[in-house]
Amino acid sequence: MRLIVLAVVACFGLGGCLADTEELDPISKALIGSEVVYDLSELAEDGDLPLRQTWAADGTTVFISPQSFVTHRTGQWRVDRGRYCSTFAANPTDETWTCWRVRFSDGGARVRFKEIPDTPSIIQLFLREYNGTFVTTG
Repeated sequence: MRLIVLAVVACFGLGGCLADTEELDPISKALIGSEVVYDLSELAEDGDLPLRQTWAADGTTVFISPQSFVTHRTGQWRVDRGRYCSTFAANPTDETWTCWRVRFSDGGARVRFKEIPDTPSIIQLFLREYNGTFVTTG
């Protein structure tokens, strides 16, 4: 009996034996472990290989750009107040994070990221917007 009590206490203390009781938000659920291939018309020149991005549960994201000098850029991501935020800065500060509105379509097969401006403005001409398709495996 003591052994069972010690095992339960150890599991709670280490947090590794029980499933995470905290519900993930819909954005995190969709992105963790996923890969998106971005639409070529928006991000690449004709003939370029597709641009891809992956997301891990530990908050890392990898942007894969086969046509670029730096083919893999590793950054960090988080969901903050229903917004997807990411940074590729070596030493992130609050100013280096960019936040995006995320919309899913086609039954969750497609995703759109639309940049949220740092300061509200009536004219939002230069905001970035990326559309892509989730890669399915199996």
